[in-house]
Amino acid sequence: MNITKQPEAYSTKEPGAISLFRYNVANVKFDVIDKVWDSPSITEKSEFNMQYSTFVSPDKKDFFGLVFAIKLENEEKSFSLSLDFVAHFITINTEINADFMKGHFVTGNAPAIVFPYIRAFITNFFQNSGYNPIILPAFNFQSVKKVEQSGS
Repeated sequence: MNITKQPEAYSTKEPGAISLFRYNVANVKFDVIDKVWDSPSITEKSEFNMQYSTFVSPDKKDFFGLVFAIKLENEEKSFSLSLDFVAHFITINTEINADFMKGHFVTGNAPAIVFPYIRAFITNFFQNSGYNPIILPAFNFQSVKKVEQSGS
C-alpha cells in the first residue's frame, strides 16, 4: 500500500486572532415630515454621512471597539435617520495597547469588517418601515482621513 504525504493542514486558530464579538445599534432617531410619510420613494437621492471613533476598556486588555455615528437624509430634507452603531472586537494572544490602536487593523480592517452590517441594518430598516430600501455603496476605508477632534 502506497501512502502519499498530504500537504500541511491549516487551522483557523491563529495566534493573535482578532474577531468581531458583537455589535449594537443605539440612539436611533428617524424623522419623516407629515406630508410624505406614506410615500415609499422618499429614500431617493439620499445623502449619507458617517464618522467613527475607537474605544478601549481599561479593564480588558483583549477588547476594543468602534462607534460609528451615521446620518442619512434626502435632498428635500423630508426624512432623516441618525444612529450610533457600536462594534465590539476581541483578541486572542494580542494585547490592546496604543501602538495596536494606531495600527492598520483598527484604522482600516476593523471598520471594513463592520460596514456590511451597517449597510444591512440601514437597508432592512427602511424596507421594514415600508419605504424603498437604501443600499449604501461600498466604502474604501483605506482612503479615510483622520478628523482632528477639538478639545473642550
